[in-house]
Amino acid sequence: MSRYEFLHYFHGYHDSHQEDTYFVRFPKRLNSPLCDPHSSEDHGWGVYIIEGPNRVVLTWCCVVILVLSFVISITYSVVMKTQEQGFGIGQWMVAVLTAVLAALYFQWEEN
Repeated sequence: MSRYEFLHYFHGYHDSHQEDTYFVRFPKRLNSPLCDPHSSEDHGWGVYIIEGPNRVVLTWCCVVILVLSFVISITYSVVMKTQEQGFGIGQWMVAVLTAVLAALYFQWEEN
C-alpha cells in the first residue's frame, strides 16, 4: 500500500481500491465530517507509518547464514582434512554477510 492511498481513503475514494484492510482500521468521526470548512476548530487524527526493514526477519537470516557457514566450514574441514581452507570459506561467508548488511543498512537510511 502506498502513501498516496492514505489520501484516497481520507477523501473517501476508497471504492477504487480493492483492499479495505487499512480502511476498516482508520478512526472515523461519527457525527460530523473530519474536514469541516465552516468550523474554526481544528479536528483530526494522524496515522504513524513505520517504515524500515523487518528486524526479526533480518535477525533470523543472519542466524541461519552464520550457522550455515559453520556447518559448511566443519563439513569441508572433515571431508578434505584441512582446517584452514574450511574455516577460510566460513570466514568469507561471514565477511560477505557483514558487507551486504552494511550496504543495505546505509541504503535504507537514505530513504
